[in-house]
Amino acid sequence: GLQPTLFLYVAPPAVAAVSWTAMNHGTCDGVCKGFFSISFFFFITMAVHFQRFLWKTPYSVAVWAFTFPSAALASAAIEFADESGDFMVYLALLLSIVAVVIWCSAVLTGVYFTVTRGVEVLLSPGSEVDTEVYIPDTEELADYEDETMI
Repeated sequence: GLQPTLFLYVAPPAVAAVSWTAMNHGTCDGVCKGFFSISFFFFITMAVHFQRFLWKTPYSVAVWAFTFPSAALASAAIEFADESGDFMVYLALLLSIVAVVIWCSAVLTGVYFTVTRGVEVLLSPGSEVDTEVYIPDTEELADYEDETMI
C-alpha cells in the first residue's frame, strides 16, 4: 500500500531547515535547529517501522517515498554540522550514507521486481508475446514525410 509515503513527513521540516539557513546567509540558528530536530524526530519515528515498510509491503512507486526525505534530512544535517561539533559531523555523514543506501535499495529493488515480473509474464503458460516487428515500406515513409512537412 501507501504506508511508505508516511516517510514523506520527514522532508518538509528538513527542507525548511536548509531554506532557513540559506536565507540567513549560511547561519544555522535556533529556528534551523528546530526544523532539523522535528525532521530527525520524524525520521527516528519512521525508522522504527522500516522493517514493516520494506519487507511486508509489496513493491510499488511508493517505495521511492524514502529517497527524497532521507536526502533532505542529510542535507539539513550537513547545514547543522557546519556550526556544531564532531557529533553532528558524524551524524551528517551517517545520514548521507543512509540516503545513498536507501536510493540504491530503491533502484535495485525496482530492477529486481521489473525483471522478475517480466520473466514471470514471459514464462507463464498462455502468454503471447508479440515479437513481430512492423517495418513500413518506402511508400508509407514518403507519405509520412509529406504529412509532417505541412
